[in-house]
Formats: sequence, C-alpha cells, structure tokens
Amino acid sequence: MFDPVAIFVNDKDLWLDRPEASVLDHTNPGYLQLRLIMLLEIGIVLGTYISLRTMDRQRISNHVEEESLSAYPVKELTTSSDKKELMISFFGLGVSILQPVLLPKFTLINAVLLSYSNYPCLRGAEEGLRKRKINNDVLGSGWTVFAIASKQYFAGALGIVVYHLSANLIEKTRSQSKDALVHIFDARDRSVLRLQNGIELTVPLEQVELGDLIVVHSSEMIPVDGEIISGYARIDEHILTGESRIIEKIPGDVVFASTLLVSGEIHIQVKKAGDDTVVGKIEGILNQTTNFRSDLQLKGEELADESAPYVLSAALLTALTTGPTSAAAVLSAQFGYQIRMAAPLNTLRHLSRATTSGILVKDGRSLERLNEIDTVLFDKTGTLTEEQPEVGRVICWSKYTSEDILRFSATAEVKLKHPIARAILHAYAAYNKPLQDVDDAHYEMGFGTKVYLEEKVIRVGSLRFMENEGLVWDEDKQTSIGEIYQQGHSVVIVGVDHEIVGAIEIRPRVRPEISALIGNLKRRNIKNLIIVSGDHEEPTKKLAETLGMTTFFAEVLPDEKSNIVNSLQERGHKVCFVGDGINDTIAMKKSDVSVSLHGASTIATDTADIILLNDNLGELSKIFDIAQDLNNIMKHSIAMVLTPAVIILTGGVFLHISLLAAVLIKQGFLGVNILYILRNTKLENNRSIY
Repeated sequence: MFDPVAIFVNDKDLWLDRPEASVLDHTNPGYLQLRLIMLLEIGIVLGTYISLRTMDRQRISNHVEEESLSAYPVKELTTSSDKKELMISFFGLGVSILQPVLLPKFTLINAVLLSYSNYPCLRGAEEGLRKRKINNDVLGSGWTVFAIASKQYFAGALGIVVYHLSANLIEKTRSQSKDALVHIFDARDRSVLRLQNGIELTVPLEQVELGDLIVVHSSEMIPVDGEIISGYARIDEHILTGESRIIEKIPGDVVFASTLLVSGEIHIQVKKAGDDTVVGKIEGILNQTTNFRSDLQLKGEELADESAPYVLSAALLTALTTGPTSAAAVLSAQFGYQIRMAAPLNTLRHLSRATTSGILVKDGRSLERLNEIDTVLFDKTGTLTEEQPEVGRVICWSKYTSEDILRFSATAEVKLKHPIARAILHAYAAYNKPLQDVDDAHYEMGFGTKVYLEEKVIRVGSLRFMENEGLVWDEDKQTSIGEIYQQGHSVVIVGVDHEIVGAIEIRPRVRPEISALIGNLKRRNIKNLIIVSGDHEEPTKKLAETLGMTTFFAEVLPDEKSNIVNSLQERGHKVCFVGDGINDTIAMKKSDVSVSLHGASTIATDTADIILLNDNLGELSKIFDIAQDLNNIMKHSIAMVLTPAVIILTGGVFLHISLLAAVLIKQGFLGVNILYILRNTKLENNRSIY
C-alpha cells in the first residue's frame, strides 16, 4: 500500500523512530545485513567517483593532445556546476521520490545518482586530503556518504539540487557581469585607418601590428602609440600632461594613444600593439573584476575551513553514538559553500549595478576600501575641469572689436571639431549672428588655419604659425598676454592680412557637477577635500575657495603628488585620488583608492581602480553608495549563513534532528539569503537582471 512518508524517509517510517539503534545493536538479527548494505553503498560512492575521475582525466588528456596540434591555447577543463549536472541532480531528486513507490528493491540507483551529482564536491575533497587538509569539500563528501549510508536519499538529493541551483545562479550572474563589461568595450570605436599600398583601409584596432602605418585626420583621437612619419599636427595632450595646452608636432615626434589631433593630418608608425594595447588587456580586466572576493568573504571562508575539523569530529562522534543519520545532520552545519554562494552573488550584483551605472570597477577590493576613505584628492586639470574649454578674455590690438576677433576665428575654424574650435564657436554664438561663408575655402592645416574672407587673409593659430607666415610679433603684445600664460591658460592668435590683430584666451571650464559632488562628500564626513594641481597658485586657490575645498596644493610637480599622498597616509588618513593623466599614475598607485574618468590616458586607465565611464564626476557619489551597500548587505548575508549552522550543529548533537530537517533549515536560510541579496541589489532601471 502507498505510504506517503516513504517519499521523504525511505524504509517507511523507520527513521522517524530512530532506526540507528538497529544499526548499532549487535543483537539485531538484521545487523549484519544492514552493515553489508551500508558498505556496499559506500563502495558505490567510491566506485562512481573513481570512474568519473578516470573519465575526467582521460578527457583532459585528449583535449590537451588535440590542442597541441592546433594554433589555439589549451583551455582548462573545469568541473563547476553546469546545466548538465543541474539536470542530473533534478533527475536524482525525482528518482528519490518515485523509487520507494515504483521500484522499492532498487535503492542503489539513488546512491549512484547522488555520487554523480556531488562529483565536484568529491573531487574537492580529494584535493584537500592530498594536501592533508580538512576542508568543506571533505565535510560535503562525508555528508553524502552518511546520507547514502542512512538511506536518506530524498534529503541528500534535495540538498544537492539546491547546491547546483545556487552554483548556476552564481555562474549566470558572473556571465552577465562579464557581458556587461564586454558591452562597455564593444561600444567604443576601436577601428582605425591603416595605410596599405597607398590606400586607407578601415580595420579593427586589435588587428594593428607593430610597424603599421596609421592615418589620423583632424579632430580624431589618436588610437595608438607611435612616431609621426609624415605630416604636421597640433595635438591636445591635456589628458597626458595635465595642462590645457596644444602641442605642435612634426615628423619624428612621438604621439600617444587617447590624445586628440586638433588640426592637421599625420601618418603614424605603430610602436605598441598586441598585449600592450587596451584591447589586449580587456580579458584580464574582466577576470580580475568578476573573480573578486571581499575581505568579509575571505574571513568567512577562513572561519569555515578552520571549523571544518571540529564539525567533522562532532559528526564522527555522533555517528558512533547515534548513527549515520544524525551524523549527516551534523555535517549539514558546514557553511563554507553557502558563503561561496551568497558572497559572490552579492559582490557580482553590486559590480553589475556599478557597470549599469557607467562605472567600471577594475579592482573589487577598492569597493571595500572606499568605506574607510576620509580624504579625497582631486587633480585639477582634466578632472575638476571639462575637456571642453571656454573662451576667457579677448584681446584686441587694432581697430577690430572683440566680436570681430571672435568672428574671424570662428569663421576660420567652423569646419573643425576639436575642443578649442568648439569653444570659440560657442563664444561667438552669444552674439546671435550668422557666420559668413569664406570666399576661398582653402585651409592650410598644421599649426594653424588660413582662410580668405571679405578679400582678407585670416590666420588663426599659434605664435609659431604666425611667425612662419611672416607676421610680426612685438614685445608689447607679449606683455599683454603674459598674464594668460602665467595662469597656465592657452592663447589663440588671430591675424588679418599681414598684421596680428588679437588674441583669445582659452581656459578650462569647471565641471557643472562638482559643486553638488563636494556637498555630497562633506555629508559623508569626508574630512579632507583637496585640490592638487600643477597650475599656478592664484587660479588654484580661487577654484578651491569657490568649491569649498578644505585646502589646495599648487605648482605641484608630478612626483610631488605621490609625496602628498604619502604624507597624508603617514598621518593616518585613507586617501582616494581622483585623477586624469600620466602625471597622476604614481599618486594613483600609492593611494588607497584611485578613480579615473573615461577618456583618460591608457596608463591612467590601467592604473585606476575605478573608472567613471560616463565622464561625469558626479558618479563618484554613486560608487560610494554602492560600496556602503555592498558592505552592509555582506554583513547581513554572512549572519544568515552562520545562524542555521549554529542551529543545525546544536540540533544534530543534542536533539538528534533528522537529516531532512537539517537540509530544510539550511537551504531555507540560503533561499532567504539569496532573495535578500537580489531584493537589495536592484539595478538602476529598477529591474532585476533575471
């Protein structure tokens, strides 16, 4: 007759009445039979594992042999939980339910399925024992053996199903985190113009090799590090040098990736390619980011490993006194795998949250260290200021007005797209007057621009360009623009025919989000907000006072920035450095956390722990929020891991709770833990990634 209890407890209600007594009682007529069956089932566990291990080794051997004949590197074969193992574990759960009813004599099939489903844990136990270490895989394998020995097939199958479900959830989250990061890089334009047999061909950046000739046109970003072979150029290198000045370059000069070709056209011979490029480092960034383990997780895993021998000892003692069922329940108290499930899920969800917010976290440890930061250093140029500059003063040296000077320069550069041209066009737009078409649309690119307007020759560019064109420059003009140069700003010279008639000051523009950011950081009890700049003292001081900074450092040389970081750390401060340029990389490396903006130089990007991809410094507040949430949720999550472990260990040793009860308590808490993490790590669009 059908007995519903048998679905959950094999051999009918045997285990509800403490059947271990029959196993331990030598006078029991069925004692020897029970012992033989128990040994047979343990033998099945070992036989199944040995068979799977042999097949695994043979598969790896064949894979290596095949790969050795190909041009592709060998990929490591892993035994992590996948869809196949999940399906088999579900199949095993179904068999454990139906077998007592449909095939009561074929109980050994459960032992085979449980052993197969728990193969990753058995393999981990082997590796631990080889190192003479009792780890959580040893406990998990012992749990499987005791569950089979006590015929608790349903409880064992249920525990393994939840294990594989959790593992698949982690892998899915990790995969989606990587996909989000890949999307970030794929969204960037990584194509270049390669000169081949005199023809410009568009090719992916990853196909560029050393020695290739790359063509870069005006207003384009230079994609590689190399040497100018032909052409003349004016290049904006502020993201490298930290100074808002245009550098004039000729054949033989070196140029760097991520700098902007303001005007001109150049052919560059590639000096760096392959693994030295950003593309070659993407895979490393993805793996480093998604495989991060927090300090809390590491401490939890360490606690689990340290407690494993004691849990095993308690289980063995329980097995000798009350039997295998209670021993299996005690082994359910091991919590290492739950930490390895919940903690990565929490971390990956927060990394996904950062990524969807336009924040790339390259070093997950920085998220933890952000909670300790009490000092933030800001580089001034390119960080507190925007890439797009603005027009300051307009100096006139002839009959022409400021409007005329801006009109001449805007007309000359109307077809250009570099930041200085946009700044001039934006300044002239305030007059709300249209620009005239040039009579002769002839542009001479290089260190400046020459056009013909109203029967006049208009020249706009650098002082060297004017001198090369034969225009006279006197000391009076030099004196009048000396103050502009003293403040570290750039100057655009304007000439009409054979006379220099005016100059336009180009100065950096403060990012509009800075004021709100500073207020937010102050509310977080950040004690020190400091500007560090290579610019002169007066403009740096003025900016610090305007933004409400704690203090500032002006006229700082590149190596002195790192000295400032060291000095603050020696006084016990935790320092976050927010920078944008090669001059900042030493300071970034020495700081506790480093932050860079999208568009920063390759070296700065590689150095920074966190990159704000949307070029919005206001996102710094958001990453502080994400870091605080990660820490708080991690603490609560670990508490929900430890609580059922204490309950099960106490219940197994003193109350002799059943294995099914232990599994339900443990997996119930794990389910609540996972739901808690998912609920509290919503993405920015308020939708789960599932």
